[in-house]
Amino acid sequence: KRVGLKTSYCDPLGKVIVRRTVSFKENETMPTFLTEDFRDGYLEGSELRGDSVRLYWRKNYQSIPKEKTILIPGPAAVDAGFNNFIQRNWEDLMQGTKRQFNFGAPFALDYYGFRLYKTEEKVVAGRKQVVMQCEIDNFIIRLFVNPIILTYDVETRRLVEYAGISNINNEKGKSYFVRIKYKPFGP
Repeated sequence: KRVGLKTSYCDPLGKVIVRRTVSFKENETMPTFLTEDFRDGYLEGSELRGDSVRLYWRKNYQSIPKEKTILIPGPAAVDAGFNNFIQRNWEDLMQGTKRQFNFGAPFALDYYGFRLYKTEEKVVAGRKQVVMQCEIDNFIIRLFVNPIILTYDVETRRLVEYAGISNINNEKGKSYFVRIKYKPFGP
């Protein structure tokens, strides 16, 4: 069982520009986490406080950090706890059941309702894969926000590709849209 993650994002010269730490010790789907961008000082994170979660973020080094402690109705996930949410609901998702959940968003100091469902099964290089789509549950917002597309290896239940919004910002402070291919498998 994984208890945490440490991720460093580097620029083309190998300099660490963003560091992210995640701890699942208290809760698998609502981890304590911190992401810090050393380029501009962007910071976001969460930590459990009893049944509530403290969400916090800072736009840049010149900004005052903002925080709010809220109760996120279950089922709920924050940051990398999303992958554990998928694992907990694997069988239902594989059978075509849509799963709704609330996702804590530190930059908003709030949570959003999402829905997750299987869109296809395929075979790549002799391995069976399943593609899942995660999208915001609100119809109006969904018109303006692209879904996240996740591809999992069926046998290992491990992520092989992620396509969607990232937790790394561009020079204008907007999140990059990324496609990450894990070799052989991700989380």
